Amino acid sequence: MDIKQMFGELDKMLDENKAGVLACVDPQGVPRMRWMTAGTVRGQDGFLYSVTFPDAGKVPVLREKPKATWLFTAKNYRQVISVTGTIQIVENPNLLSTVIEALGRNLEAFWKLHNDPSELVVIETVIEEIEIYHPGTGERERSTVTA
Repeated sequence: MDIKQMFGELDKMLDENKAGVLACVDPQGVPRMRWMTAGTVRGQDGFLYSVTFPDAGKVPVLREKPKATWLFTAKNYRQVISVTGTIQIVENPNLLSTVIEALGRNLEAFWKLHNDPSELVVIETVIEEIEIYHPGTGERERSTVTA
């Protein structure tokens, strides 16, 4: 499977699941994980997006140690996709608008607690590697993204 096909599998997974686990390591070396809504933006292959508040605890952690992995699992658990990359916290109203448009329908629980999207920042993951694993067969495919 080439990288374009792997991006297609990731898009299908995100359409089905809408959320995944973001894993990073804090400055003290402690692993941190959190469920987050994530998605892609049409025409932006190679990037994975999410949103958060600028004062969220994960923001300084991701700024200091930007390497992270996302984990997505199919509802039937027959496919697991992990995405590794470098995260950037982006404070750009145009990108924020584009990401909210792409993710908005999947942020229902988020909007119940926070209803002002202008207060958000974008978590942009520059994808460096995708791995697709099929637990039932043990089949594993990995591809590195080249610039």
